[in-house]
Amino acid sequence: LMRRVEAERERFVQATIRIHEDVETMGKTLYERAVEEGREKGRKEGVEKGREEGVEKGREEGVAKGREEGRYEGQARGQAEGRAAVLLRQLGKRFGALPAEVTARIRAADTDTLDLWAERVLDAKSLGDVFA
Repeated sequence: LMRRVEAERERFVQATIRIHEDVETMGKTLYERAVEEGREKGRKEGVEKGREEGVEKGREEGVAKGREEGRYEGQARGQAEGRAAVLLRQLGKRFGALPAEVTARIRAADTDTLDLWAERVLDAKSLGDVFA
């Protein structure tokens, strides 16, 4: 009877040890799963926040660049219009009334071309010499 009781006690001890090991393993597994879920959630939140910040920064940089380009284009257009106005006055004073196609050509020209024509006005004997 004692051997039987001793054998039952040993089986009970072994079962208790296995249960303890299983509980410990499950606890580690649950802990590891919780840590992994926390990392994944943190990563997703970080990516989303980073994306939002990146979009906002890109938008700000785009607006700033657009303003700069617009300002540059406006200045260039204003310079060309001013040069065209001066050239039209010079040509009108020197050669009289200008044909509409000459006025249109001057208004459509870029600043380098307008500068070239403005220099030619000084030596031109005719309107044709300016555009030659």
